[in-house]
Amino acid sequence: MKLNLNHHLGKGFRKLGRDQNDREKKNIVRTLFILNHKGPMTPSELGKLMDVRKSTMTAIVEFLSENDFVVIKSEKTDRRKKIIYLTEKGIEKAKYRENIMMDTIFESVKHLDEKNTQEVIKHLKEVNRILSGATR
Repeated sequence: MKLNLNHHLGKGFRKLGRDQNDREKKNIVRTLFILNHKGPMTPSELGKLMDVRKSTMTAIVEFLSENDFVVIKSEKTDRRKKIIYLTEKGIEKAKYRENIMMDTIFESVKHLDEKNTQEVIKHLKEVNRILSGATR
């Protein structure tokens, strides 16, 4: 039986953006990933990393704050500047989502030969770059 990697990965990654009990969108999950890996930052820094408009970033931060995934604090030297920090709940959610992603990847590639495994690794490095907000 031939593994349909595209179908299997797509099905698994769709789980990243939603659960039965919540309506998270991909940018919300991505924001959690970035904050978990890069640490606290301003909304404008996050927006630049994610390449989203200010209004979109505002909505994401509001959602995360209202659901206790982040706290927003003023910078000590400039009270107008806001910094976004993950809460314990936010860290747990980020780790939970990362576990779903890793389980999906492992399940998807466990039957691949060496050549196809190397191709998947190449693409996963690009996904990691995108999720972490890195630039080329």
